[in-house]
Amino acid sequence: MVSAGPSPEAVGPVPGQESGGRRLSWPVLLLTLAAVTSSSLSALSLFHLLALRAEVEGLRSEVFRRREETLQQMSSSSRTRRSSSAPPHPPDPQPPPHPPDPQPPPHPPDLQPPPHPPDPQPPPHLPDPESLPHTPEPQPPPHPPDCQPPPHTPGPQPPPHPSESQTRLIFIRKRSVGTGPENTVSYSLVSQPCLQMLADSNRETFQKEFALEPHTGIPWQEGLRRGSALEAESDSILVREEGYYFVYSQVYYMDRIFAMGHVVNRKKRNVVGDEAQHVTLFRCIQDMNPVYPYNTCYTGGIVKLEVGDRVELLIPRSTANISLDGDSTFLGAFRLV
Repeated sequence: MVSAGPSPEAVGPVPGQESGGRRLSWPVLLLTLAAVTSSSLSALSLFHLLALRAEVEGLRSEVFRRREETLQQMSSSSRTRRSSSAPPHPPDPQPPPHPPDPQPPPHPPDLQPPPHPPDPQPPPHLPDPESLPHTPEPQPPPHPPDCQPPPHTPGPQPPPHPSESQTRLIFIRKRSVGTGPENTVSYSLVSQPCLQMLADSNRETFQKEFALEPHTGIPWQEGLRRGSALEAESDSILVREEGYYFVYSQVYYMDRIFAMGHVVNRKKRNVVGDEAQHVTLFRCIQDMNPVYPYNTCYTGGIVKLEVGDRVELLIPRSTANISLDGDSTFLGAFRLV
């Protein structure tokens, strides 16, 4: 007789299957925790990002506001400075002589009363009624003596205008612009000391040693001088006042040597340490045509000169054939500051 086996219900759970189910639940739990954590972190980071952005926008608006306030303060301060520093003088120069200039024209006819003086004389001599209608006419004659003072001849003021053209080399027009709202412009003439020496055709060139080499010197004569800052002495320019000067020179060469030129030297009065007493300020070199040996060489520039300094022109040749006409060979300087 065959015995029946145990029924499936009687069979208990297999230990391997129960452990497998538990093993599968732990990874799912871990993945769930990781997802929740990452989502919470991302939400937190998004929140911080939004908060930072809002803070940055606030700071930016604050910076713009402060910048506008500073700009407004600067503009208001500049306006106050302009209004406070506006000089009252610019408006004054505008009305000075011009209004009186148109007024004098009516006065000249008043000044022409030489024919009227005879009119006042008849009234006292002719008290007849016939002269009475003329009495209103003689009344103006007493004014001629009064009219004599009015000829405040501002009209003669125009003569200075031609003098300005005559002194272009002596006066420099200085321009000043007002800082007020009208931005007026005023001009003033400033006298500039100057000295120009011309070659002396009554004398001959001479030799002079410079830097242990023979040079040719040019005889000079004073052509134009203004002020006491510069003097002509011993064929050179002597400086009497310290300042910045524009020194210029030109020599007309008639020599067949392939190249000619000259140097403008400064002889210092005060020498400090190892400084050289003679300083070359400018050089000028010009090519010469052997067939037509006629050419000029001009040079000039700005230098600072002290009291007692001398400026001279020398040709670095033992002999030189040049023109001694004043319109072609000259040396000069004028003070700038």
